[in-house]
Amino acid sequence: MRDFIYDFRRTLTGKFTIIMIVLIILITAALAFSSGNSISSSSGPSPATVAYVMPEIYQSGGHTYVSDLAVNGYGRPLSGFLVSSLLYNGSLTSSQLNPTNSYYLNGTTNSYGFFNSSVSANWTNVEYSYTPEYVSGLNISSTTAYYENFSSKLSFYPNFNANGASPADSNIPGPAYLYMFPVANTSSTSHSNLFIYYASPAGTYMPEEKIYYQLDNNSFSFPKYHNSGMLYLKTISGIKSTVVSMPLNNTAINTPVTVELFNTSKDFNAGTFAVLYKSVSAGGILESSITLPFEFLIPILGIFSAYFYYGKDKTSGVLESIIARPVTKGRIFMSRFTAGSLSFLFAIGVAEGIADLIIFRYTGSWISSHTFFSIALGYTAEAIAFSGLIYLTSQYLKAQGSILGTGIGLFFILALFWGLIIDVILFESHVNLALKSSIVLRVILSAISPSFIPTLASDLNTGVYSMGIGNSLPASSVGITAFSVVGVGIVWIIVPFVISFLLARSRD
Repeated sequence: MRDFIYDFRRTLTGKFTIIMIVLIILITAALAFSSGNSISSSSGPSPATVAYVMPEIYQSGGHTYVSDLAVNGYGRPLSGFLVSSLLYNGSLTSSQLNPTNSYYLNGTTNSYGFFNSSVSANWTNVEYSYTPEYVSGLNISSTTAYYENFSSKLSFYPNFNANGASPADSNIPGPAYLYMFPVANTSSTSHSNLFIYYASPAGTYMPEEKIYYQLDNNSFSFPKYHNSGMLYLKTISGIKSTVVSMPLNNTAINTPVTVELFNTSKDFNAGTFAVLYKSVSAGGILESSITLPFEFLIPILGIFSAYFYYGKDKTSGVLESIIARPVTKGRIFMSRFTAGSLSFLFAIGVAEGIADLIIFRYTGSWISSHTFFSIALGYTAEAIAFSGLIYLTSQYLKAQGSILGTGIGLFFILALFWGLIIDVILFESHVNLALKSSIVLRVILSAISPSFIPTLASDLNTGVYSMGIGNSLPASSVGITAFSVVGVGIVWIIVPFVISFLLARSRD
């Protein structure tokens, strides 16, 4: 037994094994990092490069005061941001505007994200708009804000979806206004936070407001105007702006959430209605990123691992020198095959775990346990299968070049071109590719190559067999079941191993 353990440890800590483990981990981590970055870019502009500019307007002493707050897509204040806008008398038509009844306001925000300005005007109707443009890579959305100064009521409201409440609905004293809308979460692309800003004259702070929320179950319309049936989150007061994190679980995935603010008298003041927890499949992201690279990497590593630790030693006479000691060929075969198999499982498992951590940083979602084991076991089975084929050919071939050449040939046939070979077989058989029986035949032909084991495992995990863009069938309907996939994996691992082991043992 000591000879088995010695040779097992020697294989497990060999140079090629260490290089292989490091290579799999580094490549997988790099692919996960690249996929995470692509998720951020494909979902639109980075939140750090987006700007929300929110005006606040009020009048006092014959002057009209404007205060613009600029925050990025995370709800953080933007300093040094250029604001370009027009303030004008809303009672006039565009042809009547001149320098005495309209003013261009241009300036940059301070360290708190504010740009403050004023003009000597006291119009009853005030309109205020931003020039839509890109400034320093930041997007200013086109919007118009309105301020009305009537004897009965002061009101201010921006004309964009920053609050589910109209000035008539809200109980905030005019001309104050509550901005409330979703912003990105710094630690998760699947979750969104809420940004709340209390725009009020002379910088007064927000009175006490209670935050309530409820998942949309189609039993009410937005806004609700009352907190009955809603969940209490927290109370906020004495602030100008804040970012609120929502405690949503999996029941809120892709489901709109109503969030509303109520004062101490339970009067409705503001609200928003949005999906704040989007579904992001971390497992799907990882699988899509590693499929093509692993199509080449795993078979090659399986082939070379078996060649370096068994085929090369067998043809060079190294095994014979080891056998001169009280060690059998069967035990050497068993120790090296087992050590190689476990090294693949370890390398792929650790690489997948690290990739999971990296993708979680971008998505806020973990790879499910089913997907994790599907990926790990699928690619491990593929690696062991290709390795087993080299162990098997080593029992018949006597030259190192022959073994390595056969391994490369198997790689080209079973890994690179097997999909094309299947297409040729089906074409020459003149089968109707639209029939389910033809699809089942394709699945059976796929199982003949170990390079398709990860694909079959993935189809089993998702329950879907994809036939191209927009076309798919239930995996079970074409024969992809737990029994068939596990059976294919076991056959590819056991058969080459058993035949090789029996041949090696017979020659002791």
